[in-house]
Amino acid sequence: HEKLFGVFKHNLTERNIKLTRGFDDEFYAPHSRHTYVKREDIKKNPSLKILAESDEAGAYIVASENGKNIFVMGHAEYDG
Repeated sequence: HEKLFGVFKHNLTERNIKLTRGFDDEFYAPHSRHTYVKREDIKKNPSLKILAESDEAGAYIVASENGKNIFVMGHAEYDG
């Protein structure tokens, strides 16, 4: 897979949880990675849900159903 690099528009898909409280419905976030997780593979696991995603960059925030595991695929720590 080619390296994904850039700042991409994301859509919030879950609004009623503490983690995404205060997020805009659309927001931009940077990515820099050589890996990719297919949306379909995440959806196959009933214990995971996508909280935010991008058409170009894919899943951005994924959480376990119980909220104990959070996976962030981008780099929210980067400062523009």
